[in-house]
Amino acid sequence: MTIAVYTVLLVITTVVALAIVCYEIYKQKTHRAKKLTSGGLSEPPTPTRIPIIGHLHLLGGYEVPYQAFNFLGKKYGNVVNLQLGNVKCVVVNGQKNIREALVTKGHHFDSRPNFQRYQQLFSGNKENCKYCSI
Repeated sequence: MTIAVYTVLLVITTVVALAIVCYEIYKQKTHRAKKLTSGGLSEPPTPTRIPIIGHLHLLGGYEVPYQAFNFLGKKYGNVVNLQLGNVKCVVVNGQKNIREALVTKGHHFDSRPNFQRYQQLFSGNKENCKYCSI
């Protein structure tokens, strides 16, 4: 194969990747607009996400995830919607909001997913909180 064929393949791949990214952005904006106009509850604020990895890039610059959640809470409010890979998450900051979520409305939040990260951070115990003082 010649260099011209490789160049054409590279251009086609780039155009397809760019089209996928544009479609994802369009889909996010129209989905958000539908939610707000449907009369239902609006979703919590969310930072701009990257397709496929979601908001994982926002957690990379911190020693522990809780520092990143604290920063996001200061920037976007006490309740933030994140997508970590393909998993949607809601992060709640502030003692009053956490108490409401876990005590008052605890039956809505009474289970945690079994992530591989829990196995590594908490030695297999999902209820163990290594970084908390409680």
